[in-house]
Amino acid sequence: MVLTPDTSMVHLAASQDISTLALFGPIDGKIRCDGYDKTTVITAGLDCIPCWRNCNIACKKTGKKVGYSQCMTDISVQTVYEALNKMKENL
Repeated sequence: MVLTPDTSMVHLAASQDISTLALFGPIDGKIRCDGYDKTTVITAGLDCIPCWRNCNIACKKTGKKVGYSQCMTDISVQTVYEALNKMKENL
């Protein structure tokens, strides 16, 4: 299994048919992982997702251009833990 934020690792793992838990924030994980059968997407579920924020667009929740997006920091450890355990059961 692979646990990764929205990086090339999501796509590499999918290309190798590896079960993946992908953490997405400003980018729409459903679009990015469409067709990845073994990829589970987790988001914080904020009302501003997806905003497609990048280094030139400020976070709608914090107003900051630099630093983490609120939608990434709001993904709880408990949510990730539970998702990993559920994926493990399905292996």
